[in-house]
Amino acid sequence: MAFVKLGRRNALSIARMSIAVVLRRDGRGALADVRVAAGSVAPAPRRFAAVEASLRGRAPDGQLFADAGRILAQEMIRLTGRRWSTPYKEPVVAALLARTLTEAASTEGVQRAH
Repeated sequence: MAFVKLGRRNALSIARMSIAVVLRRDGRGALADVRVAAGSVAPAPRRFAAVEASLRGRAPDGQLFADAGRILAQEMIRLTGRRWSTPYKEPVVAALLARTLTEAASTEGVQRAH
């Protein structure tokens, strides 16, 4: 699992965006269970089922994670519409998810499904 918070500075607890990821792999190393939640990208923190579905059953790699980031950006826009902050948030949320997924996938001791 991994959690990444984007903020102005470490001393300030307010997040500009945050993403939490939980991954579980099957015996082949594919992603068996995926949970992706994001804060400050929608009206309230929430899980993103479309992103989770795009990852489930696939072998983790950088391209897959980049694609998932683009799906998250599309979902953010679908939920909130295009706003003044969209040109900033769209690429940042995509990159932040890819980074969080990479961190979660590389964590030692990632749980394997039985």
